[in-house]
Formats: sequence, structure tokens, C-alpha cells
Amino acid sequence: MITRLLIGFDGSPCSECAVRSLRTAGLPGTGEAVVLTAADVPKTHIAWLKRHRMTDIINEETALRNAGDVALRGLSMVREILPGWDVSTEVSTNPAAEELVNRAAAWHIDLIVVGTHGRLGIKKLLLGSVAEYVVKHAPCSVRVCHGGTEDQTAAAGGLRILVGVDGSEGGAAAVREVGGRVWPVGTQVQTLAVVDTRMLIFAGEFPVIDIPPLTEKECETTEERREALAAVARLLKAGLAAFAKVAAGDPVQVLLSEAAEWKADCIFVGAAGVPRLEQVLLGRIAGPLAIQAGCPVEIVRAPSPLLLGAKKQAMV
Repeated sequence: MITRLLIGFDGSPCSECAVRSLRTAGLPGTGEAVVLTAADVPKTHIAWLKRHRMTDIINEETALRNAGDVALRGLSMVREILPGWDVSTEVSTNPAAEELVNRAAAWHIDLIVVGTHGRLGIKKLLLGSVAEYVVKHAPCSVRVCHGGTEDQTAAAGGLRILVGVDGSEGGAAAVREVGGRVWPVGTQVQTLAVVDTRMLIFAGEFPVIDIPPLTEKECETTEERREALAAVARLLKAGLAAFAKVAAGDPVQVLLSEAAEWKADCIFVGAAGVPRLEQVLLGRIAGPLAIQAGCPVEIVRAPSPLLLGAKKQAMV
């Protein structure tokens, strides 16, 4: 269960969108949340610093004060959405991406919430991506929402939750996470298994090679279909309305297409759980999915026994 949130907030539309998405995250009525804002403190050459020390001090103080104001605005938004939660703020002069990852580990956070501009190609290369770094390196689950995502409220008929399953421990953790959330009445969950019909070449950044797609009948007899049905059984046991679907193709494109066609309110996928393999799969699947999806995406990491023990000790 999610009881500790770390929210990266910089006052931008995408970070505001990430906070508003918590309305439909299925969170419990109580918990702890920290709104973290990184101050925009200029990194100046030491020689210049010596000549203009007072100016830099003023600049740093101004940046910290501005960041504090932004963090308070985020705090107000979170308190409105999660009134039963204990919400506080933190301001840091370190880079936002690294600070979110480091603090999540130190504070035994369950879920990091971040926004992304959804930039692709050269723009993302030049500007960098806090969300992408956090998705790849966070020690816990991550919820990503980009500025193009429409504001959501829990509809009277419930939500539509899309869960990507693949037979991995990460996929199973995503199913368990969805089953343990508090969803409004009428919520539907679709478990989607994708038969990856591409030949993945794990050699540097070589492109993948497509092979002929499977027919619908062939998909119905795959191991992926059995995994999707097993996930449905677990969700039904948790009291949710759930159904399974299997498709073939590029996992990212299939998940994006199904989420758009079904009008999903959120996508849940699992991290691989194997450190080296996880870095590859997150870069190829979860990262692009989180940046391109038209709804929030949660990348679920199963907590290690060591982390669970540390969290229990911290709560004593």
C-alpha cells in the first residue's frame, strides 16, 4: 500500500498535472507526502564567485526563496486533493532528478510523483529529462504525468485502469498494486499482455527488426494469454471488475494504442526487478511509455525485503 509520497514540483503545468492526477490514483485516506522543489541556483566559476560573492549570495537566497514559494503552492494543491495526509515541503539546491532519487532511498518512499513535458527526439536530448532519469534510477515506484494529459476526476461510473502484464515479478507487482488500491465504485481493470513479435537485438543501440505479426487466434493460445487471465483472477479476488486482452506487436505502441482507444485513466506496468536487465527494459518500454502516454503511467517496483525491513523500522 502507498503511504509515503515524494512529489517533484516546480510550478510548471506538467508538475501541476502530476499533482492533480493523484485524485485518480486510488490512494488511501491517510499517509505522508513531501513536496520537493529544486532551487534554480546558478553554478558559477570560482574566480567569478570570488569577485562577485555578495551578488551570488543574493541570487542564491532569491532562488531559495522563490523555490520555497513554489513548494508551498504545491503543498496547498496536495492538501486539497489528499486532505487526510500529512504534507510537508523540502527545498534543495541539488539537481532535481538526482535529489528525488536520493531522497526516495533515504526516506523509504513508496511512490515518486513527477511531471514530464513529453518531449521527444532532439528537444529531450538537449533539455534532459528529470522524469526519464527518475524512472530509470528510482528505488521505488514512479508515477509520471505529462503536461498534455487532460485533468481527471473520479467519474461517477468509476475509472479505467490498464495493466501491462508479462509474467515477470515486476508485472505481478503491478497487478498486486492495482488490487491493493482504493478505487471508486464501478472501476474497471484491463490486463493487457503483449506478444512481442520483434526480434530484440541487445547490442548497443541497434534498432529492432520486425517479424510477421501473430494472428488473433495464435495470440489466444500463448503464454501471455494465460498470464493475463491469471492477473484477472487475482484482481477479481481483490473485488475489482477485470477482464483480459492479448495483442501482438511492439509493447509500447500496443499499450499506447489500447490506452487511447479504451480511454484509460492510468496505465500500470512493472519494472523488471533484475538491475541490469531493468535498465534496458525501462529505457525501451517504460520510459517511452511514460513520456508518450495520454494518461498517467505508474512504473511499479516490488520493494526488496531489505527495504521493507528498513521502512518498518523507520515507522516504529
